[in-house]
Formats: sequence, structure tokens, C-alpha cells
Amino acid sequence: MNIKMLKAAVAGLVLSVSGFANAGLIYDNGVGVNNADTGYYTSNVRSFQIYDDFTLASDSTITDVFFQMGLTSGNFDGSFSFTIFNFLAGSGVGAQLYTQTLNSGDYSASLNSISSHPSGPFYDINFDIPSLDLSAGNYELSFYGLGMDFRIPNVSSGNGFYQNSSFISGDTPFALFDNSVQVPEPSTLAIFALGIMGLASRRFKK
Repeated sequence: MNIKMLKAAVAGLVLSVSGFANAGLIYDNGVGVNNADTGYYTSNVRSFQIYDDFTLASDSTITDVFFQMGLTSGNFDGSFSFTIFNFLAGSGVGAQLYTQTLNSGDYSASLNSISSHPSGPFYDINFDIPSLDLSAGNYELSFYGLGMDFRIPNVSSGNGFYQNSSFISGDTPFALFDNSVQVPEPSTLAIFALGIMGLASRRFKK
């Protein structure tokens, strides 16, 4: 195996590992940042609801959801709804396709370090959903506090979302995953890497 072939093998390994690491990610809308202007509400406490868009480049199955959210006060231990809609030009929100109400115990929530005005805690939240099949296309989703006073942290380069029917600059930090995708264990990747190195070593000795 010459140097060019070895480089190609190593590059292939790097690309394979990178692909495995991101195998379950369907859509990433970014993460929240410190922002003095953050403070849009999405809860029944305020009677405001945020709808944010996302686009699927191909048919996808969603099994897991991550998002970041602030509270005006208190702990993240209440209920909220997660809903997906068709995208409708003009108002952004079309027909409801899926909705789920999550209660304490249905999700995990941990404090993060996001800081904004007005002050209050921000959280990373993860939850599972039954496998949801969506075709390629444009959609809207909503995280809506039910008794918890949700407040959106902005991402660094948001293109906007709808609060009720008004378009507002910003974006909701969230990501969608298909964790039914089988990702090799680290030990499997290590064995794969050692095998390539062993083959390269044998060819160099010859």
C-alpha cells in the first residue's frame, strides 16, 4: 500500500466516523446564545404561541426531539405541548399533523448557561416521540408551555418565527433526530481503525 492509498484509507475512515456520529440527526436549528433582547413568550400563561419553521430535504422519521427554553421563574417540571404543522405561505401555520402533551417524567430537563433579559433560567430538554414519518417539505413546529411560562432563547443567526400570526426576528433552538438509525459502538469503530492500520503496516513491511 503506497502513501496515496494509505491517505485515502485514512480519509475514508474519518468520513465514516463523521457519518456515524451524525447518523441520527435530521434537522438542526442551532443552539441558543446570550442575547439581551431575548424574551418572546410561548405559553398559555401569556396567550402567545411561537411557531418555527423547518425543512426536510428527504422523507424522514422523527423519534427524538431536543430544544432549549427559558422560564420566567421556577423549575422546569410541568407540562408542555409539542406540535407539528404543515407550512402555509403567508401565516406560516397550516394543518396540524402531530401533537403530543408531555408531563413531568416524559422528558429530561437540565439547566444550561444561556443568559438574557429578562433574567430567568434556561434549560436543555430532550424527549422521545412515537416514530413520526414526514415527507420531504416545509413544516412548522411549536413548543408551548401549559402552566409553565416559556420564553424563547434566540439562536445566533435566526431567520424568524411566528408569534401567533405576527412574524418576528429570531429562531427557536431545536434539533430533530431519528435514533432508530443504528450507530456502531465506539469499540466497533476502534476495531475497524486497527484493522486498516494493520493492513497498512503489513503492506509497508513487504
